[in-house]
Formats: sequence, structure tokens, C-alpha cells
Amino acid sequence: MRLNHLVSAFLVCMHSASTAGADPLPPHLDLELSGVEYQSLLRDQPRLLEDEQSSASSRLLQVVLNAGKRNLDWLAHLNSRRSPANPLSLSSPETQIGYPIESPRIFNEVMVLDWFAQLRNEIPSSIAAIVLDGAPFASDAGMSDEDYIAAALKIDRIYQLAARWILLDPWRSQLALRRKSDVRAYVALTSDPNLAARLAGFASLPDTERQLLLKHLFELCFNSRSETACRSELSQAQSRGELPAFYSRHLAGSQQVYSNFFTITKTRSDVRWSASDPLTARVPFLDPKDSTVLAFLQDNIEDEWKWNGWKLVLDFRPNWSWGLSRIVFKPGATPNVDGLAGNTITMDANTPLTEYNVKWTIRHEYGHVLGFPDCYHEFWDSDLQAIVSYQLDITNLMCSRRGKLQEKHFDELKRVYFK
Repeated sequence: MRLNHLVSAFLVCMHSASTAGADPLPPHLDLELSGVEYQSLLRDQPRLLEDEQSSASSRLLQVVLNAGKRNLDWLAHLNSRRSPANPLSLSSPETQIGYPIESPRIFNEVMVLDWFAQLRNEIPSSIAAIVLDGAPFASDAGMSDEDYIAAALKIDRIYQLAARWILLDPWRSQLALRRKSDVRAYVALTSDPNLAARLAGFASLPDTERQLLLKHLFELCFNSRSETACRSELSQAQSRGELPAFYSRHLAGSQQVYSNFFTITKTRSDVRWSASDPLTARVPFLDPKDSTVLAFLQDNIEDEWKWNGWKLVLDFRPNWSWGLSRIVFKPGATPNVDGLAGNTITMDANTPLTEYNVKWTIRHEYGHVLGFPDCYHEFWDSDLQAIVSYQLDITNLMCSRRGKLQEKHFDELKRVYFK
């Protein structure tokens, strides 16, 4: 079986919703997957690392993967000797960093190897001896929990990037197509309070400022038109002093691409929300027949999906029927929903329901059940020869593991479901 067919098979079970407005291949991986989640993905796809057809990238990055795995194995070793009530964790609210649109994550295999080479000077020598040099696992980190977690996170984040590069490298050409949906120029231009004056006085701006403005205008146009057409039209607009008109012509197209990241386009038919009870939306859900799982669903989904007196209530049903949403658990699964407004939420059976990432994930994945797309973006930048990824709003539940439900979610739900 060819490599791309193997990758296709595993990506079917990847994080469910593809980026709004973008080509559906390659499917997006959550930008903040943990090292444990990447480890599971790579474990399920050994040929990405071992097959004769595996890429040079995979072989070069093997040293990073080995260190990352050893880091996670030692963490498990340390936790086996600690109280279950007080485990060391690399996935907590405090460890989520986010990738804001104004400072995106940019990486390729050379960058990852460079960061890994610098790692020895950035972590305690006792940790480097175990993780990088293969010394026997110690039963105690020999430092405060905070210092250990800080060092372990540095290793884990480089491991995550190495794993991500290997998983996405076969899809580089498809990732390049996603560049059309890069909305950084739209955000930069519409956030500029002096844009009108700068466009009108373009000729008098410093050269670096002019070049950046032209770059943003091109990218604004590129959201909805071809590269050739945009370059030609922009050149004419510049020579004729018509940049304000150029901006106005292409603003709506770019705005639509941006809006698609937050818009429900595929809806459910079983949401009950009407004027007879305007503060409650009821959605059927299969009773998991497990009190712990049922409480997990209520404590997270119902706790998150509420706004200013309004609440969503899961209406548990005893028997499954077609179209009824449900939760299933599979060992090692990457959490996903079977499409926007899908019905089956698949979670990893190996991860405790008390983990922060698990609680965030069920809240986020239920957003996909309701029809919300992901609001993060990732693409191949041929100019940088690197993958670029960012979250449009790190405070938004559908963009980031740091995010929460916002008023815009409530407004969008009301637009499509309130009767």
C-alpha cells in the first residue's frame, strides 16, 4: 500500500472538522495536541517512520522523536511513584500557550532540529542526562514540580513539532492550497485605524511600510481571486494611485473567508429551541449507561454551552436511533466527530476523564456536533518553506484549548436553531 493511502486511512479518524472554507485535504490536526496524543498517532502509523519509503524528514527527526518518547516515559515513571491525586501533568490550563494570529507558529524540519540542538543548554543537566543521553530513570525529578514541568514541556513541544512535521509532510502540496484561506492580511488591515490615510498617502510612506502594505493588499485579494489576477490588478492600482479602491473591491471577499471560520453551514434537525422556552435548547443524546460518563457529559457540555441565562440541555435517550448523537471510547483514538453536525463523538479510552485536555476536548467536539467549524488555520508557505499555523482567536472555544464559549457562539446558534 502506498504511503499516501496509509496516511489517508489514518486521517479519516483525525480531528473531525476541516478548516472552514478550505480544501478538505489534509484534515486539520488540533494545533495544540499533546505529546501523548502525537505519540498515539505515530504509534498507529509505524510505516511513516519505518517503511523504506519513509521520508528523509522522518529519519532526520528520529532523534527528536526518541527524546520525546523518553521524556513521556519518564513522566509516566515519575507518576507511578506519586499519589494518583497529585500527578505531574503537561496538559493543564496553565500549560496551554496558544498560537495567536498575530504571532503564528512557523516551523519546518530544519527549524525543529535547530531547536532540538539548543535544548541541552535550556534544560537542567540532570534531565538532559536521562532524556537525551539515556541515563536510567530516576524515581524523583530532583527539583520542584514547577521546574521539572517547565523543562519537560520544552522537550515535549519540540517533540510535538517533529511529530507534526512527519504527519503533515506527505500533504505538503495540499497544505499549499490552503494558503488562499490565510486571513492574516484581512485582520491586519481591518485592525489598522490609520489605514485610509496610509492608502491615500501611500507614495509618501517609508519603503518598508509600503512593501508590507502591498503584501497585505495582495493577500486580501488572493483570498478570493487568483494570484496572477491579483498581482496584475494591484500593480495597476499602485501605478494609478487607486489603492483605496483596490482595498474596497476585495474587502468583502476576504471578509467572507474570515467569517466562514465562525459560521454554521451544516445544521442538526433535532435541536429543540423555541419561543415557548427561549432560555433552553434541548438536544437528544444517547444515554451512555454509565453514571461517570453521563456526569462527565453534563459537567462539561452543559457547563460550557450556556450564555447569559440561556442553556443547552442534553436530553438523554435510552436507545440509539439514526441521527442521535452519542459518545464512544476507543483505546488510543484521536478525539473526533464524524463531520460537522455529526453524531458520533469518539474519545480516547486510555485517557482519564479528569484530564484538562479531555474536558476541553468534549466541550470543543460538541461544538462540531452543533455545526461549528474549527477556527484555526494551517498551510504551507512556499516563500518561507515552512508550515504556518495560528488560531484566529485564542479565547474562542473552537479555536484554542485556552478558549471559552463566547457571545458569538450563542448568536450563531440562535440564528440557525431558534424557532
